Order: sequence, then structure tokens, then C-alpha cells
Amino acid sequence: LELYEDQPQYSGLVVVDPQDPFRVVASADVDPGTGEPAVSSETGQAQYELWEGRSDDDGATWAWRPVTEDSVTDNLRPVIAANEEHSTIVWLRGTYTGIEDDYDQDVVAMVEP
Repeated sequence: LELYEDQPQYSGLVVVDPQDPFRVVASADVDPGTGEPAVSSETGQAQYELWEGRSDDDGATWAWRPVTEDSVTDNLRPVIAANEEHSTIVWLRGTYTGIEDDYDQDVVAMVEP
């Protein structure tokens, strides 16, 4: 799934947790653990979803779990803000069809204990 035609290699991005280098959040239209397309039951199409990856062996292997699932639109460009008490994932949710002015997105966040 291309985010937009002019740059087919463009991705949804990935972020490393600033407090844990063995925790990442990635935006992808496939399950990073299986490589299977992330087909939404809501749209019947592959959507960019957020996936949390964790490694317990210094990055040799990773376990993945969905942060978002069955979305009606794409979830892109995650950012993690963290302190000793909370971790917050912030991302863009919506359509993105051009780099300059062709997008319709909301900023959303999830605060974790």
C-alpha cells in the first residue's frame, strides 16, 4: 500500500522509546511479526496500523502486538513522550496522499501508565 504515488517507498515511520531502546512503535500496513497485510475488518483494505515491538534479548528477536486494530483510516508518524510515571504515544490518524497539502488527519494520543 503506497501512502502516495509520487514516493512509493514512503513509510508510516517508527519511533524508539526514549526510556527503553528495546521498545519501538511502528506504523505499517503489515504485521511486523508475520508479514501479513493489516487488513481492517472495517474497510476490507490494508490500513497502516500502529505496532509495538519489544525485545527481551538486546534486539536479537522482537515480539509484536497491535496498538491500533481494524482502523477505518491510516495511523501514521508515531511519537513517544515518556517520563518515570507515564508513556504517551502520539500519532496522526487519517488520509495522507501528498507531502505538501493533500492530507486530512487528526492528532491523537494514548497515555499509558
